[in-house]
Amino acid sequence: MLALMLGFSHWFGPTLGSPDGVSTPMVAVGVEPGVRFLEARVRYTLSVTKRAVPGPEEHRVGFASLELVGKHRLSVGSQHMEVLLGPFATLAHAGGVGGGGGLVVGARWTFSRGTAATPALGIYFEGRQVLYRLPGDMGDARRDAQMDLGVVGVL
Repeated sequence: MLALMLGFSHWFGPTLGSPDGVSTPMVAVGVEPGVRFLEARVRYTLSVTKRAVPGPEEHRVGFASLELVGKHRLSVGSQHMEVLLGPFATLAHAGGVGGGGGLVVGARWTFSRGTAATPALGIYFEGRQVLYRLPGDMGDARRDAQMDLGVVGVL
């Protein structure tokens, strides 16, 4: 199974504010690592416009994540609902690189031809609690939420 997700990541938090989701596109690719109930993924989201971050300059901010989620699927005919939950590690960049991690929870609703779950096309929604450090951070980790919404294709 291969899943490709394209959408917008809406960010909410004291550090980066809440930029318009159109200015923070997101792409993710997931594969099943040999078992149906797990999915390993890579994800990237970037602020297209520069954001004010602590310090004298504005930067394009991005998050590159490696995720491992457990998933459960319920199918009725050609409709399939999957729920996902798992941890992730992230690299945050803004004029340098910092790190972090968090937890992701989400759902995908896909439609296929016939009763097989693949190939399928649909929509997804995911929420993330992100704990991270920006370059130069010395104190406590920053805490933001990210909400992804978009389309998903499953092969």
